[in-house]
Amino acid sequence: MNGNPRSWSFRISGFAFGILLVPAAQAQLTNGACCRTDGSCVVQGSFTCTSQGGVFIGFATNCTNATICDPGACCLPDRCQENRRGQCAQSSGEFRGLNSSCVGNCVGACCAPDQTCDELDPSTCQGADGAYQGPNTTCATTQCSGACCTSNGCVTTSPAACNLTDFMGLGTVCAEIDCVGSCCHSDTECFDAFTITSCNQVGGAFRGRGTRCASTDCFGACCLIEKACVETTAVGCAKFTGLYQGDGTTCLEECPSRVSTAFTYQGQLKQRGSPYSGLANMRFSLWDIPIDGQLIAGPIAVDSVEILNGLFVAEIDFGQDALNGNSRWLEVAVCIAGCAGPETFTRLEPRQLLKATPYATTALKSLQTVGLDGHSLNAADGDPVDALFVDTEGRISIGAPAPDRPLAIAGTGPTLEWISFKTLSNFGGATLWHINSLNNGWNLAQTGVADARLFVGDAGDVGVGTAAPLDKLDVRGNVKLGPSGEFFATSGEENLRIVRGTVSAEGGIIAGRGFTVAHPDNATYIISFNTPFAGNPSVTTAPVRGTFSAQNFIMINGVSSAAVTINIFNAPLNEFVDADFHFIAIGPR
Repeated sequence: MNGNPRSWSFRISGFAFGILLVPAAQAQLTNGACCRTDGSCVVQGSFTCTSQGGVFIGFATNCTNATICDPGACCLPDRCQENRRGQCAQSSGEFRGLNSSCVGNCVGACCAPDQTCDELDPSTCQGADGAYQGPNTTCATTQCSGACCTSNGCVTTSPAACNLTDFMGLGTVCAEIDCVGSCCHSDTECFDAFTITSCNQVGGAFRGRGTRCASTDCFGACCLIEKACVETTAVGCAKFTGLYQGDGTTCLEECPSRVSTAFTYQGQLKQRGSPYSGLANMRFSLWDIPIDGQLIAGPIAVDSVEILNGLFVAEIDFGQDALNGNSRWLEVAVCIAGCAGPETFTRLEPRQLLKATPYATTALKSLQTVGLDGHSLNAADGDPVDALFVDTEGRISIGAPAPDRPLAIAGTGPTLEWISFKTLSNFGGATLWHINSLNNGWNLAQTGVADARLFVGDAGDVGVGTAAPLDKLDVRGNVKLGPSGEFFATSGEENLRIVRGTVSAEGGIIAGRGFTVAHPDNATYIISFNTPFAGNPSVTTAPVRGTFSAQNFIMINGVSSAAVTINIFNAPLNEFVDADFHFIAIGPR
């Protein structure tokens, strides 16, 4: 063949075929060094290299250079990461050379919180709390402000100074943005004029900017275990660990026989530091550890995901066995254009740890799931165990495995915190009231204001405004009485009680109670107290208005804690007489 390639062609039934023979020496020139994603180097053809996820270095190159596949700076849309050449290419990054560093590399426009712009590398930009706009971007072509939807309305600011979910994008203006929308609350109510953030703070489901409650149906069918169905909100359905069928749906149609294992993933996608709007193809996979590790399930393909201002929602179903109670990390890969194969997808880092909500479906796998044994739930991280417990009588305990009442709560912390109370009107979500143990007693506190709004001590003493009651009822402040609170309660620095009455001339009781009267002799009355005072009382008397009453002198004799003797003397007659009189006895309890 004299070292020159030769070719033949032939035709069969109208089809033409050609064969090209290449000498061995020339064939070797079509191969080259291929850097694989694991950092190894192998000599092979370019097509084979790239089809296996590697990076072809060039024809006639070889692996004799030990550093040919070493890592270097890889410029990604939102950061710089030191990766191997193959890993960088797989992430659609720009490789800046072997052994290059991210320090000073991948310089791009950096929008500071004060809306100024500087051209920095990603790490320096992030260290200054800036928003990196991507490699090779410049301040001359970058606008560092946009509309930001806050709880007080729309303001123009930088991405770094705005909550990510509320930033509308660089260059957006408030005049064109409707920041608020309807918020479906878990209590089946709908509220207007909420932002995404304020709706999330009250535990609601935001129905989109520009939506209004008048055209929003917050209710939908919620399918539970064994085909049971309730109509509630999406948030309420999640609390029941059910499968929400959508706003406006009803329970008229039969629910599936069991709850789906699918769950909803909500995320945000940014391109060069700004929220992306458009369509994207996504791949979701489940892993056992945050980096590298074993693929548990997936990838699940979800194509044509609609993204608005960076926000998207995707439904993912890895199946029941993938969520077996062990820790799982979700990896997301995205492609927004030219999605021809796996190598065209960009992996988003870091992987996300799945929290409790997707694991709620494991309640269907009783006796198999860590932390769920058919009658108890452990905390999300396994400690404490039996955080929620139901015994064989249906009694429930929180924080303790042995309820002795229909609901038992074991407090935590140095003051044994039990219950906190919040109100929907408190958009900040702060606790307004809480119940805990204080001084070994029961304490109702106004959070952040004062303890012992109402307190019951371990001896049963009740305090109002004090956590150290000195008696059965200790009120620190005034006490109001009457149907409208028109009377003040009597008070003093002594612990006193009062007995009062009106006695007739014959020794009968005309008014009053708590005493008896004896009339053993003319003008003599002995008043005995049903309950003796703790000491001698003070006694005052007065005649009952009538004949000679102004001329009667009432004398108090023989006062004791149990009784008092009264004598009546008429001055004009100069003799002791019988007559009606009033008395009041005030003494220590």
